[in-house]
Amino acid sequence: MSIESLYNYLGQDIPPKARELFGSAEVFIARDKILRAVDQLAIRLSVAFRHDRPLILFDLKDAAWFFGCLVQRLKIPANLGCFEIEEGTRNNELRWRIEPTAKVENNLILFVFGDLNNRHEKEFVADWCLKRGAIKISNVSLVIRAGEGLSSDHRYSCFSVGQESIVGCGLSRDGYGSNLPDLYSLGFA
Repeated sequence: MSIESLYNYLGQDIPPKARELFGSAEVFIARDKILRAVDQLAIRLSVAFRHDRPLILFDLKDAAWFFGCLVQRLKIPANLGCFEIEEGTRNNELRWRIEPTAKVENNLILFVFGDLNNRHEKEFVADWCLKRGAIKISNVSLVIRAGEGLSSDHRYSCFSVGQESIVGCGLSRDGYGSNLPDLYSLGFA
């Protein structure tokens, strides 16, 4: 990525370490391919949930862009809400920064994640919802990590990737890169 493009998306005050990291970024998946994949995912979800009215909860941390693209393409009635998780200071345990903003009791839940790479986050959210009476939970993601942890919900993801650090389209690294128009690879995490 050229330094001029970097400044356009990340601003002028980029720390040297981030400048070096993002300076070597390469387009991993182009925007047109991403939007086609989101279209296809919306079709799969619309068919799978055509008789249901799911509650769609999206992760504000990394899925707002993806959710915005997806929800306008869905052809099903749905209720919407958001949430955000953060790591606590003690033992890196997960905790809510924002609890789900919609009632989960007696609802079929679709969780929307940008990068479904942390099984603990998925389990944390699922456990919380099940304890509060959610009926069933499915996961939807822009990218899912190949290999260990790949769940049956991979049919509700756009891309299966390896261990590359991916930024753009809502995904960030060290707080930078979420507004990039394509998915970029920063190499291995």
